Amino acid sequence: MTPTQTDDASFFALVHDVLGGEKPRAERAPRHAFNCLQLIAPVIDGEQLPDQSQFKSVECQDLSPTGFSYISDEPPPHWGLVVALGRVPFIFLTAQIVRHQAIGMPGQERYVVGCRFTGRIGS
Repeated sequence: MTPTQTDDASFFALVHDVLGGEKPRAERAPRHAFNCLQLIAPVIDGEQLPDQSQFKSVECQDLSPTGFSYISDEPPPHWGLVVALGRVPFIFLTAQIVRHQAIGMPGQERYVVGCRFTGRIGS
């Protein structure tokens, strides 16, 4: 397989675990490097997709069956979000921000934002 096919296979295996209904455990699930751009938007209503204009691109850092983290230029303005994972057609999941931490030099901070999946929108 080519590197892209291997990356895609790994991604879809992780998403399969997420969609398999695995419940979050008290201990942290192993995270896997997931360096790519994905789309997020603030949660409006847990059962409804935000408008396309509300989604913004973020730099993902890692992914696990229970959550993911991303890098942001600012602290998160909301504690709930919708993430569009994968490629079109996206898989839409809801997530709760559970932590954020400043990284970098003062005045040039970026933030690592850790999120826990809370559900799925659509089928």
